[in-house]
Amino acid sequence: MNEHINTGTALKALQEHQAVAKELRDRLAHVSGAETVYRVALRAHQAEMPNLSTLEKAESDAMAAIALGEADQSAADMASSRLIEGRRMASELGPKIKTAQGTLAGLKRKGEEIRTALVELEQQRGAKLKAFLIEEMEAEATRYVMAAEALVGNYERLRTLGRMAQGVGLAPSLAGARLKLEIGRLEWLKAFDGHQSNPHVPHLMFDGGQGGEYRAKRQGADRDEWERLALELGVEFEAPALPVSEGA
Repeated sequence: MNEHINTGTALKALQEHQAVAKELRDRLAHVSGAETVYRVALRAHQAEMPNLSTLEKAESDAMAAIALGEADQSAADMASSRLIEGRRMASELGPKIKTAQGTLAGLKRKGEEIRTALVELEQQRGAKLKAFLIEEMEAEATRYVMAAEALVGNYERLRTLGRMAQGVGLAPSLAGARLKLEIGRLEWLKAFDGHQSNPHVPHLMFDGGQGGEYRAKRQGADRDEWERLALELGVEFEAPALPVSEGA
């Protein structure tokens, strides 16, 4: 399991936001699919719908032809049969067409509602994403500070051990191993409050080669570390005057 997984409230809010957006997109796809089905059905019903006015005109023309002696009764009977069948089909198709039209209208409104909701969600996404990133950066900055403090402790311990080793004829050196930890333009993160080594350089967290006032403070810290380390190891070391040189 990744110990750095974020479980903060901003992440939860962003995940919930994404879940709602996905649900709405899925619903919109479902609505669009239903619209396609009913649109195809409507077109099929409309294509099958007989033209009753044309059939009525054909029947009327046939009866007029009979009246003028230009056609026999069979022509009128055929036209009447076609009209009767057309009306039967129309009585069946009419309700189907009406149902399809009404359903399509409802589906269209539902689709518009979902699209509106998606637009509103998208407008909220930026703020939620920003809140999550700030939350995650604060958490990572906290982990960074903890790791940096441990690393600085190792660095100072190694420097002190090196000076102790000089007292027994060894010549260890940290020359070229200057430790410098920066936070760039992230000094606004709360986790970094109080951890800058130089108030005049807010992007700097630790610099093993800083000078001036910091060097004087480090010399005092070196003496403290010498005494602490000697006590920790249970070994007596004569504490020499500690030089303050960058390559020490």
